[in-house]
Amino acid sequence: MSDFPAAVSVMGVSKKFGPTTVLDDVSLEINYGEVHGLLGENGSGKSTLIKILAGFHSCDLGEIRINGSKVELPISASIRTRNRMTFVHQNLGLIPSLTVTENMLLDALSVPAVSGFMFNERQKHRMVLGVFESLGIEIDPKRAVSELAQMDRTRIAIARAAWQIGLVARGSKPVDDYHQSDGGVLILDEPTASLSGDEVSSLFQWVRQFANVGGAVLFVSHHLEEVLGLTDVISVLRDGHHVGTEATKNLSKEKLITLILGKPIVRSKGQIAEFSEAAPLVSVRDLTSELVHSLAFDLADGEILGLTGRLGSGVDSIPYLLAGASPSLRGTIRINKETIDLRKLTPFRSVARGIALIPANRAREGIIGSLSVAENIELPFRKYRLRWVRSKEIRTQALEKMSQFDVRPLMATYEMRNLSGGNQQKGVLARWFSADPRLVLLCHPTQGVDIGARQQIYESLRRLAPGRATILVSVDYEELEQICDRVLILDNGRIVAELKSDSLSA
Repeated sequence: MSDFPAAVSVMGVSKKFGPTTVLDDVSLEINYGEVHGLLGENGSGKSTLIKILAGFHSCDLGEIRINGSKVELPISASIRTRNRMTFVHQNLGLIPSLTVTENMLLDALSVPAVSGFMFNERQKHRMVLGVFESLGIEIDPKRAVSELAQMDRTRIAIARAAWQIGLVARGSKPVDDYHQSDGGVLILDEPTASLSGDEVSSLFQWVRQFANVGGAVLFVSHHLEEVLGLTDVISVLRDGHHVGTEATKNLSKEKLITLILGKPIVRSKGQIAEFSEAAPLVSVRDLTSELVHSLAFDLADGEILGLTGRLGSGVDSIPYLLAGASPSLRGTIRINKETIDLRKLTPFRSVARGIALIPANRAREGIIGSLSVAENIELPFRKYRLRWVRSKEIRTQALEKMSQFDVRPLMATYEMRNLSGGNQQKGVLARWFSADPRLVLLCHPTQGVDIGARQQIYESLRRLAPGRATILVSVDYEELEQICDRVLILDNGRIVAELKSDSLSA
């Protein structure tokens, strides 16, 4: 690689938004033939750096070089195309109202010769099907993206990026065998948030294949195990500063966490207290739907119960069934000494009975991004429905709750969508815990959350556990080990194993 210039050189880049410095004299290189990890807490400057590379922002100081040549900022689409630089952003960059094929061919369809009246629809669909077949993806290219699950949308965004840079075949044309000085640049910003374990493994194979034939990859993720398992080199940003770049083989997880946070973390495992002989606070019996069958379990006061299972096990549906957000075929839940028929439960009734659901898809189901943080936290509650709402009262009460959960910035009027993922999730927790629920249902609560905010969420859940029961659905085994008192493992919609705190291990 020393015979060739770096694919991308970031040289002394600084960026301010108003009085706030988000990048301060950052320099790093992304080389051909390697996967380069980029880590840091939310607010460390990662997203701003990615947006500078994507041409969304310019910088105040510094320069960007591609293939050794300085480029004009902001980086234009033509420069990115010429240098085969493509992105998979956190928001995926898909247009929901268009079909899968139209989203896959967005760049091509912008060319009149391709998008004109005589272009064959069947040929377009066949072309996309060929790409999907190469990647093992089974999605109907004629469907609208709005009809697809989030996981399928992620697959499409990754498939489009892989296709654009020649990582998969274009019809009869084979995968490109790049020269290292013309290998293309693939930038992946949190690409695995909605993928299963098998899909993550497939993605990593594509990425490694691309690097092995000379491509350059910048991989951004909050999942440290993924970064340690995939990358060759890791750079860490903290508070807008570049605090280090190391060969991955020289980094342990503990050393990496210390680089990210500036200090080691103190891990706290689930409670050692024994719940088996305590009277249950919540009892679920014969919970049955299209995905789960005759589930029964109890939760004691203060217990955090983990639920996990592979894709298709039905585990993800359980919080929604218990909150009345998905239909049950039969089953009951006993809470506050009241037995409730789950077939008749609705979200409105579940909230009234002390059940709080924190959904998996925070952006679509957990918040209203265009409203302020204060409005997201305060407005769902019944006490505001039949009288005038005082904005000052809302802000005052919201600020108190935001402070308890360390939501940053501590600005009640800040739009919810402008918060980082971790702070959005802390805001959602602040909303529902302020209602003092008896049963808290958490579905992948730290998905897309950085290591620092994740530890804060764990500490809050443990601190607030007494007086209520908590169900936590996750496929992160380290998370289950750290926070849960028991874990139930599901397969094919049934409980197949139970692990208690003294036998949990990642």
